[in-house]
Amino acid sequence: MFMRTFANCICLLAMATLLSGCTSCFQQLEADANYGSPPVNYELTIKKYFEDVLIDSESARYKFSQPVKAYENEGLLAGGEVI
Repeated sequence: MFMRTFANCICLLAMATLLSGCTSCFQQLEADANYGSPPVNYELTIKKYFEDVLIDSESARYKFSQPVKAYENEGLLAGGEVI
């Protein structure tokens, strides 16, 4: 019983090591990337979205600040691309 458990642990460790070799580095965009113009009515867009999502949307409280430049790196299963 001990040998079987030990063999399963070794197999699992080997598979994890092999899979970790398939990962890619986090992709970063260049500093002067063009993100387009900032959103004009982002506050209204966010509030309208949550009107449909929240059960009691009238009791929601919002605190907005200026939009910031950002990007998202897709997960490895999606190809790891920057979107």
